[in-house]
This record gives sequence, C-alpha cells and structure tokens, in this order.
Amino acid sequence: MSHSYQKSLYKELFNDSVENDDIFYKSIFTTPVYDDLLLGVLRENSEAIVLSSDISERNLAILRKIFTAGLTVLKDAIQYDERDDIADISTQLPNGKQSMSSEAILDNGGGDITELNGNSSNNSSRQVLAEFDDGDDLTTLNGPKQSQATSKNNSTPSLTTEREFEFLDDELRAQLIENSIRIFRDWFQNIIDVNDKFRKRNEVSDQHDLCVKLFESFKEKENVTPLVQLLIKLKWFLNISLQRIEDSSPGARFLSLTAIKESINLLNRILRSIYSGLSHFKSATDEYNVLKSLLFSFYEVDLSNILQRIIKISNPTAKEKKKEKEEEVYDAPKVILSVDTLVNLYLLIGVLVNIPPIFIPDIQANSDITALSTSLKNPYKQIFDATYDWNLFNEEINSKFLPFFCMEYNYCYKFRPDLMLNKIQNSSLINWLSGNRLSSDLYVNCLTTDVITNLQVNNKLSLINNATEDVYLKELQDMYEHKLARLSIRGADDDSHLELAKLLPALLNIYTLSENPSFVKVFTTQKYDYYNELDTRPEDEVEYVELFEVWLCLLSYIFEYQYRSSLMQDLTTLSLATLFNLPLDSLQNFQINEYKWKLCHQKVPFVSLNTGKLGYKSSLFYILDAVQNLLRFNLTYKLNVGNISMGLNLVYNILQVFQNDPTIDLSQYAWDDFHLSLFGMIKFFKKQSLIKSKYVTFEELGSLVEDCLLVLNLLLHGRFNDVQQDTGEEPSTIMTMLGFSSSKSINYGLVYNILLNYESIQSLLSTFDLKSSTNLQSLFHCMEYFDDVFYLTEESKLHAKLNKIDVIDFDFDSSEFLSAINSFTNEKRENESLESSSKSNGSSPVYKYKDTLKHSSTSTLSDHDMLNIIQNVLSQKF
Repeated sequence: MSHSYQKSLYKELFNDSVENDDIFYKSIFTTPVYDDLLLGVLRENSEAIVLSSDISERNLAILRKIFTAGLTVLKDAIQYDERDDIADISTQLPNGKQSMSSEAILDNGGGDITELNGNSSNNSSRQVLAEFDDGDDLTTLNGPKQSQATSKNNSTPSLTTEREFEFLDDELRAQLIENSIRIFRDWFQNIIDVNDKFRKRNEVSDQHDLCVKLFESFKEKENVTPLVQLLIKLKWFLNISLQRIEDSSPGARFLSLTAIKESINLLNRILRSIYSGLSHFKSATDEYNVLKSLLFSFYEVDLSNILQRIIKISNPTAKEKKKEKEEEVYDAPKVILSVDTLVNLYLLIGVLVNIPPIFIPDIQANSDITALSTSLKNPYKQIFDATYDWNLFNEEINSKFLPFFCMEYNYCYKFRPDLMLNKIQNSSLINWLSGNRLSSDLYVNCLTTDVITNLQVNNKLSLINNATEDVYLKELQDMYEHKLARLSIRGADDDSHLELAKLLPALLNIYTLSENPSFVKVFTTQKYDYYNELDTRPEDEVEYVELFEVWLCLLSYIFEYQYRSSLMQDLTTLSLATLFNLPLDSLQNFQINEYKWKLCHQKVPFVSLNTGKLGYKSSLFYILDAVQNLLRFNLTYKLNVGNISMGLNLVYNILQVFQNDPTIDLSQYAWDDFHLSLFGMIKFFKKQSLIKSKYVTFEELGSLVEDCLLVLNLLLHGRFNDVQQDTGEEPSTIMTMLGFSSSKSINYGLVYNILLNYESIQSLLSTFDLKSSTNLQSLFHCMEYFDDVFYLTEESKLHAKLNKIDVIDFDFDSSEFLSAINSFTNEKRENESLESSSKSNGSSPVYKYKDTLKHSSTSTLSDHDMLNIIQNVLSQKF
C-alpha cells in the first residue's frame, strides 16, 4: 500500500500554517499507523527542538498534544473507568508471594493493521470496511471523508456518545488499542533516537535532553503525571485482558494478544528513554531528578502482579499423576509464547527487578521524590520470591530456558570447528581413513548437537514430550537456522559475528533467580542419575538434559569470546556473578559429562579433558575449565578488570573447597593446563606496555597481580602437593624394575613453571610492592627453596657462592628436576600450620590492594555495574 493518507496526515502534524485541534490529534491514533513514516516525521521535528530555540517550544507542545490525545483515545478504547485512577497508584507494597517465570505472549496477530478484516459493528448507523484502505479511520463510517479546512484540521467527526468508541465491536476495538499503543511506542522511540543521535555527536547539553524537556513542564492531572496516567491505563487494560484469558475455556480465541505484546514493547521503550539519560547527567542536577522521578512511575504504578499473571498463563501445567513413580505429564499453556516476546518480557522483568536501590525512594504516591530515603523494597522482586520445587521449576523455568539455552549452545558449537574433536579424529591413521566410523572414543561418538540438544529430535526438551509439535521449539529451531544462514554469509572469521544478544535478558533473570535459595537448590541438584559403568546406562540416558549443565557449558563459549564486545562482557559479568551465588560445596556432587557437554575448544591452546574414561567430572572442575577460557583468551590491553578479577576470585574459592575437603579426588584433572593459564597471565601482567596502559590503572593491575599470586600461593599448599597426577598411562615396567618412579605431584608442573618464570614473578613482586606480603609465604618459600638448588637468574650466576645447577640445562621430565621437585612437594612445611592457625583465630587477611579478592565472600554487583548492564540490555535490538 502507498500509505498516502498517513503521509498527508503526519505531514500536517508540524505544519505551522495551520492550527490543529484535539480531534485532529486523536485522528493520529484512530488511523492505522505507518511506523517508519511517523517516526521519520517525529525525528525530523524533534531534532529541530535541539538545534533551534525558535521552534523548540512549538514542537514540544505538539509532541505533548500527541501524548495527551493518545491518553484520551486509549482511555475510551479500553473503556477505562475513571474511578480507578487513584486505585491504580500504589501507595504501599503488595503482600504475599506468587509464582514466577519470565515468559511472553505469542504474536498471533501481527502485521499492518490495514491488512486486517473487520466485522460489522453493533451500531446500526456505522459499519466497518471489509478491507481497510490506507486512509481508513478505524472508527469511521464507509463513505466520503470530511474535507479539511485551511485553518484547522478536523479529521474525525466528534461523536455524541459518552464514550466515542462505545459501539466498536471487539475485534475493531482490539485493533484500535493495539494501534494506539504502537503510536505511544513510536513516540518514546523518537526520544531514544534523537537523544542517541546527538549524544554520539556530543551535541546534547544538559538543557537539550528531549525526555527531560518533554516531561519537566507537562501538565499534571490531579497531581498525577502524564507517564503515570499512561501506566495506569496500560495496567487497567492488561488486567482486564488477562482476566478474560484466565477465565476462558479451552480453545478460546484471544483478541488482545497482539496488544499485550505491544504493551510489553512499549514499557521497554519507556524504560530505555529514561535510562539513556541517567548515566549522562550528574546526580545533583535537576535533569537527573526529572529522569529519576519518571523511573519511579513504575513503582507508583506497580505492574508486578500483571507481569506474574502474564507469566502464569504462558506456563504449561502438570497433570495429576496416576502412579507415584510416573513421569510428569504436562498440559500445554493457554497462551503460546513467541521467542521475541519472551525475550522482551525477560528484559522488562529483569530491568524492573534489578533497578539499583538509589532509584527507588521510600515514598507514598505523589510525594516529593527528591527528598526521600532509599529503604523501600523493590516491589518487582516478589516476582522472583516463589518457593520452587521440581514441578514449579519445570513449568516456569525449564519449559522456556532449557530449549532456549540448547538452541544457543547449538549455535555456539557450530560457530567454529571443535579443535578437540579434530585432534582426536586425527590422532590415528585408522580414525582418519574411516572417517571416525571405527572410533571408540566417547567424545567423538557423543553427538551432542545431533541428538542431545537437537530441538527436532529430543522430545525431552519439550514438556509436552513432542518436539515436532511444540510450537516454541519449532520457532527456536527456525531462529537457529536463520542464525546459521547469516553466519554462512558473514563468516566466522570475525568474533563479533557471534550473535548472542537474546541471551542477555535471560541471563539477567537467571542472575536474579540465583538469589532465591529454593531456586538454587533445584537448579544445582542433579535430577537424573549418572553412571560409573558404561553397561549400566539406559539407552535414553544420553537424552536427559539438565538446565544447570547446558547453562554451564554455554558459559564456556561466552567466556572465550568475552573481549569482543560490551554485550559479551555483560554476559560474562552476569554469569560470573551468578556462579558466586551458587553454593560451591554442594556443586561438588553435581557430575557433568564433558564428552556430552563439549566445552568451547575453538581456539588454541584449548583446555584439555580429564584423564577419566567415562567423561564425568564434578561441576567444580568443569567451572575451572570454563573460567580458564576467560583467563586464556581475553588478555588484551583493554582489559576488563572486573571480569578477570571475578574469574580469579572464583578460582580461588574453588581451590579453597579442594583444600578443605581431602575426600575430593584431584588426581584426574588436567592441572598442567590449569597452571599454563595462570602463567599466561603472569607473563601478560609483566608487560610494561600494559602497566603504562591508559585503559587499566596501576591499582587495578596491582589487585589482579595480587589475586593471581594468591592463587599460586594457595596451590602450593600441602593438600595439592600430596596428590599424585593420574596420567591415564600404565607405568613403565623397566623403569619400575630399576627402582625409578615416574609418578609426579599434581604440583610438579606448577613448580616447574615457577622456576621458568622466576624473574617475571620477582619483577611483579617488586613493581607492585608485594615482597613483604604476609599472604604469600608458600610462594616465597618455594622460590627461596629452589634458589638454593638452581641458578634461576643470570644475576645469580655472577654472584654465585655455591656450585648450583643451571635450570635451563634440563628438560621438563629430566631426572634432576623430578628429584628436586618431588623433594620439595614431599616436604612438610611449618608455614602452612602458621597460616592455618591464623585462619582458625578468625583474623582476616590484609591485602596490599583494596580490590584484591573482593568477591571472595560475595558477588553483589555494584549499582554502577548493574546500571551499565541495564543500559546495555535496553539498547540491544532483539
């Protein structure tokens, strides 16, 4: 369609030769919207507000009139009761806990409203056109249009009924509501676009923020701000619509679904238009307080119950079991979800729940927001306060997150070749010649993306137990195929081509859920058995998927590509913070099959597998593997200090669990690879160009160096020295007969690398003033011990008083090294008992740098960190 009528109508909006009346502004909302054209007109004239003071006030007044007219149309269209104006403003927090999820409404309508067909109206003097012309008003009669006057635009005749749209049929009313909400969405999108454009060009001063200018002088109705009025109307409409869905019988048709979807989109646009300025203005400014007041509108009008109900109608429900041991069977939800609306709902909930406390004053409705305390609990947090058992977890979490994470894992795995798989496939001539058809390797034969996470094959990914008929899974599969198609066109040479934007709202919700103990208990408790013997596994064992294991596997891909974008860095921050919220002691019991859940091995040097034959390892070791991807592949001059610090802190905490629990088997883990990750950081931190970098302060780098050296110090504890590395190989019979032992401590490679990097460690200790640290005694003892045995520096040779061995004369496996290092690792040292005594006395260690191990006991993200994440998630295009 040409949309010529809309072009003419929108052109008149800012025509300074005519004076438009209220009826004209209402016609903007009753005419099927042409989004691109409307946004273009709004942008052009809003930019003029910033650039020219002469037309600023006039254009601002027009934008406000559009908003006010929209409120009037929306109020009549939804048949709003004026008596609910005050009742809808929250003056206190709601009581009680309700179930939670993060789902959305499937857009079963969609498309341009001008392409939809209408039915006859109940009003005998009116009828709806069988097919909309591009100039048709949604509420007018079939017949000639009223001519426009030269001095005034009267586009729609005034109706005499109390409500202008009293006699619209339900279908046309639903279209009018959707149309109005879409125009409000465009109105706020215009604010975002204009402010973003000028901020990028550094042309927006404190006086020219469009959101501030529009709302600071808006006329209030009975002390209720225009934004609050809009939120009240949306809440009222959503409440009525949800009530009809909740009370409906099976198979009912819901006309309001598209309008509900557009309401979620509108709420997200409103939040983004506000948030984009919060980081731009200083907290003491009037502009900042205007934006803060606008943000608090979402707490004056509490939408938490509405969001909970949207979640609930979109959940499958468990049927009653006939037998106690019978598997759960679920009925499909009343409303089927689309992925895009699901993501937008996750976004809305995640942002509202995680708004920093500084923006949530303790307030009664309509109080002065600038003079209040910040003790009020966020009412949206109740969405995540449910008490989870397996059924509720399955209905609200697994049903949506599990297939979604599987789809993203499939995409990440296909992004680049699995180098571990290539290595195994090329390890023998027989494997290479047979195309691995004769291979018995479990890593090769465990076809994760072909079977386990395949949304078209594995019925266990669908709660209705039918992957081919599950609409949500089919849409995810379509999305996966489209992403792969785009990847094949763009190529995987550029890491930035990895598309994971939709993960950000999901991981924001997982992070928030991780603060709920009942969720954490179900999330980290292994539901399905793991098997110590291959012949005891049932045939369908491989098809069982748990949310925790696919989520954890997916993190290894996020961590490997963290450095590529602010999106990937935010995904990493949320994931690490979530890991800190999980109880490490209980994670020891959760076993993950690393052959089934293939870690990201897309770059070299990739992390090795355990030496066990079945592939099972404690999730603590798997977390260490994933974090190594972060520490290995993200050492750039634009170092994300916060994420690297959290990664090192997490490593330290896990090692403490190993240190304190002697029952944990450490012998099969690939410790040599782990040590290489640490010493890669040591070498990187030593670079003078990094120390002088403008992206990292000396204090920040000092805390990372101290973190890394504390990890080395902890690894030198006797608990690790005493464990012999299981290489998976049979010992040499000849060497055993000759009395030589080839066994090595798991710390053999650690000590060897300390000797090779002796000068680098000394340099860091000196540069960052750590030579006198009381927290590095094990490291100091190790260095002093071997300084008496080997020449470790060129300078030591010049001032030699004893005849020592030069460390560079021997290979890693030389008998001299083996003897010397084994002597050290077998030694019982007094300083360990001294450190243990200090800990038992309850004294907290004092570190050189204030941010050293700052996440050792908590992972709470700062308000600044969360504000940055929220602004980033709101700016994404999903």
